[in-house]
Amino acid sequence: MSGMANPLHWTATDPDVLWSAGNVSEAIPGVSTALNWSFVDDAVERAGRRAFYAMGVLKRSELAPGGDAEARFMIAFYGRTCANIEAMRMIGDRMPGASANAIEEQLFGDLRPGAEDRPTLRRVPFVALRLPRTVLTLRATQLRFRTDLVAWWRAAVLAPPQDLDGARALLVEARARYTRAFELATVTSMLAQALYDQVVALAERAGRQDLQHELTTGYTGMLETGLVSDLWELAHDRMDLPSYLLRHGYHGPAEGQMASAVWRERPAPLLS
Repeated sequence: MSGMANPLHWTATDPDVLWSAGNVSEAIPGVSTALNWSFVDDAVERAGRRAFYAMGVLKRSELAPGGDAEARFMIAFYGRTCANIEAMRMIGDRMPGASANAIEEQLFGDLRPGAEDRPTLRRVPFVALRLPRTVLTLRATQLRFRTDLVAWWRAAVLAPPQDLDGARALLVEARARYTRAFELATVTSMLAQALYDQVVALAERAGRQDLQHELTTGYTGMLETGLVSDLWELAHDRMDLPSYLLRHGYHGPAEGQMASAVWRERPAPLLS
């Protein structure tokens, strides 16, 4: 967290840097409290930078978050989370197989008229050095992390801390795990984006733009798919509520806000 007077409202001074609540507002919806923003702010910023460094896109000197709004990937305006479009376009220009325009369109839902790619080859040697190892180990790393995270979460909710020091320690550990999860998710998202761009280009060259979505399907391994399948089981009395909550109880309305009560604490939205 920076030493600014109001961390929930940054001051951006460069009119050429555009910001968007698209995409990021799904992960951190609404207006953050001071506690929520202190949990996610530098955690998300550092996670994103570590991910881009692991892919070879950022230099080691760029790992530390910047102090100015324009030097960061994500800030808050009046408590609402916004992403730096220009910073993400820079990642697209540096990443082989991707582009600034594709990043802007896919991540933020639209592309401004007149926007131009400015690709650079300066990071190609570093991407060639780091990216293959990152790609080869990503799936195994993700699965190990997910297994460990699920076990840790279940243990924490079944036997929560009984004093303030224990609660603080758990919050610190949760933030470290949140940062790592966001780092791995960023790597996965950026690689998937680059691959999707190649599928789109291939379909366009073949004159079959209608095939790009058919060629990028298959979601059986996603946690969200399991959530829906288990919800069907719960609705048809083939799973009891405690079992469902032990698997999916961290979901709830306005996820991404610590002030929200998740299903485990308040299951009424789930039961309805």
